[in-house]
Amino acid sequence: MKRRMVWFGIFLAGALMTGVGGGIAFGEYASLKYLGTENVGQEHMVTETLKTSRDPEMPFSVWINDWDRREVEFVTDSTLTDDVLIFEIEYNEQAVTPLLDRRREQVFEESGWEEEEPRMQEEFVLWSTVDGDFATLWNCKDEILEDLRQGAFHSYRIGYWGHVTVRMSEQAASMMEE
Repeated sequence: MKRRMVWFGIFLAGALMTGVGGGIAFGEYASLKYLGTENVGQEHMVTETLKTSRDPEMPFSVWINDWDRREVEFVTDSTLTDDVLIFEIEYNEQAVTPLLDRRREQVFEESGWEEEEPRMQEEFVLWSTVDGDFATLWNCKDEILEDLRQGAFHSYRIGYWGHVTVRMSEQAASMMEE
């Protein structure tokens, strides 16, 4: 019986210590101030131009993975020929590598009960490989530790992409489909 009381006392002491530790941790967490979002990696932004050719007789579409469509600008340029597209990409050279794929796809459209013949369309897909976030965040470690010492924290957003501009001729712009 005495042994059970000792074990029960140890259990209660452990539960009490867990409660005290949880309370202290919650109090520390509740006292932190949120300082907002901070963009990191902006100092490594570079601009690269990717040039590709297209079939001037074929409709085409541009798909840009990982980008918000609002950050992409489509511009007509009278100096370009109908078979050329130029992508001007601003990106973080330490975090990503942009790549451009060109492919031909069959597009099937159905309207009501009738099936239409498939038509060919070119697709240009701008995508990227992520080379690593750790190096960029490691550069921020001193700032993170200093914020925690002061009882505050930021949420960090790694800047992968900047602005993207797609330049094309007037004729090409009329052939582009969303």
